Amino acid sequence: MKNTILFSAIFFALISTNCTNNNTPSPQPSPTNNSSKTVLYDANNIGDPDDDDYCFMLLGADNSGQKKYFKAKMIDIVKDSMEITEGPYTLDSLIDVSTFPSYIKSASSGLYLTDFVFSDSIRVRQTGLNANGKRVFIQVPWLGNGSDYVKPYTKGAQIEGTAILNYFKKPTASGSFEGYLMHFFFKKGTCIIFSKTSASGTGVSVSGFPEDISSVIGASYDWENVDNYFNVTTGVGTSSHYFIDYKNWRYFRIKESKTSVPGTPGGQHAIEYGAYKSLDKLLNWPSDWKN
Repeated sequence: MKNTILFSAIFFALISTNCTNNNTPSPQPSPTNNSSKTVLYDANNIGDPDDDDYCFMLLGADNSGQKKYFKAKMIDIVKDSMEITEGPYTLDSLIDVSTFPSYIKSASSGLYLTDFVFSDSIRVRQTGLNANGKRVFIQVPWLGNGSDYVKPYTKGAQIEGTAILNYFKKPTASGSFEGYLMHFFFKKGTCIIFSKTSASGTGVSVSGFPEDISSVIGASYDWENVDNYFNVTTGVGTSSHYFIDYKNWRYFRIKESKTSVPGTPGGQHAIEYGAYKSLDKLLNWPSDWKN
């Protein structure tokens, strides 16, 4: 179900960056420009198609034991239909909250529950389980995947979304695609590309400067009201990107597809820019997420 090679390469790139540095950064002030809601991919079993859980989290509570989450999975990608598999529960049912400080009130949606970025500089990583089977986390400085571009721009603000589980594939006139890995700053309508591949599959140098999201994605949306982003990969070359707007209770999907064409190496790539739909179509939401 996943593109195993790309998925594994990206995951191990994430967990290898600065793994030996255990210096906990100083607590950062909670960002004021980002929703406390976030969506993180729970990848405890990499490559297991039955473990495609997305962890929807409410991190705004001052007490870590009162932060909440539920897990859901996609059951029908055509109809955009997800179902809750666990929860909602308080975070202390999943995590040793003594290792998850209360000031962590936001996270970079689109990343892993086991390894995400808080603010623009703190990497929060799962290291194992405690004696009660609850997850244990540490904090280390975030130093990889474009951090040198991001920090001068954000100055402590939260990265609001990250496309890192799979490239955003923008089709070219030849039917191939350019691939982008990027960080989103929705409230500013901008993104920073930290990795790019050309239509031939070779790496392309990136500027590291913030760019207009619409120009990169290829379509205009109300980016300033987007809160969360996550990606669902449904096959080789086929992927759907979801963007959630809680304030206006809506979402939109950008769907990538690939069609096998005889004589066309790599197939024919296409993209579909979806219209806004009610969040009620996506999921039967718990009441706390509707507030």
